[in-house]
Amino acid sequence: MQLPEERQFKCVLIGVCVAVVLFALAFVVLTVVKSLRSPRDITSNWFSAWGTWAGGLGTAAAFLIAAFSISVASAHSRFDRRQAAEIREDNDMAQARLLIIYKVEDEHSISSLATYRIENRSKDLFFDVSVPYVDSPYGSDEGVERRTADLVARDNRLHEFIPTAEQLTPYRDQTDHESWFTLVTVHTSDVSGIKFAVEYTDAGGRRWHQGLGGEIKRVHTTEAVPIRPPDRFQPRQQIGRLSNVEAWRMGGPFTKNLEPLQTDAEFLEVIAVANVARWQRIVRFTPGSGHRVSGMVVPAG
Repeated sequence: MQLPEERQFKCVLIGVCVAVVLFALAFVVLTVVKSLRSPRDITSNWFSAWGTWAGGLGTAAAFLIAAFSISVASAHSRFDRRQAAEIREDNDMAQARLLIIYKVEDEHSISSLATYRIENRSKDLFFDVSVPYVDSPYGSDEGVERRTADLVARDNRLHEFIPTAEQLTPYRDQTDHESWFTLVTVHTSDVSGIKFAVEYTDAGGRRWHQGLGGEIKRVHTTEAVPIRPPDRFQPRQQIGRLSNVEAWRMGGPFTKNLEPLQTDAEFLEVIAVANVARWQRIVRFTPGSGHRVSGMVVPAG
């Protein structure tokens, strides 16, 4: 594909060539005519004057060619950057295109209860999958009601569901807390009039907005992905501060600057562990049999 700047540069080159040819033709014709009419006027001044005009013409031609060459180079640079940006945007949208939204249709569907399925067909996670609102025709007066997840939960609307801040696992994979698809279910008087969009974050941290028709737009945000209730579980820390009783059990430098034990319960908690460690099992021998039978455990000594 030829750029507009390239077409302009081609026109300039043609114009310069035509101007040079016309100038040379005019010089030859006028010189021949003048030599026939007044040969004595063909002097060095004549050629010097034409040389001056030729120098000016050459300078102007060189300037035009250089200027339009720079314009063509800049146009190519802009075109390359634009193409690179389009390729980068296409690559960034690769996973986002694999979030599929479609209406569920089967023989058991209820016409007044529209159900849409949102599926993750990619091999990676989608985070914070949310439907901000659903515009659904409601009632016989052709009115439209805007429904949100908070409204559905507050009014306890039967069978309705609008996802918010969900996490979708890779295709055909699921855990105890999330799956690779979710649903949008709302009551309506006209299924064809339902409108909603899905906002979600891909595995690369890019936020997207996809309409019901499949059009995807980039959403620029500076906010982190929200924490969901299943994500709030934290494993027990492996390193913790010693209690006073545990420090007294360790002894040595661990008891430095500790208050003395105050109660019998604390003494027992500290001393009992060391005593139990020295306990031995009682062995009872049966007379005449040579067998021994284990008994209860008591402190040694």
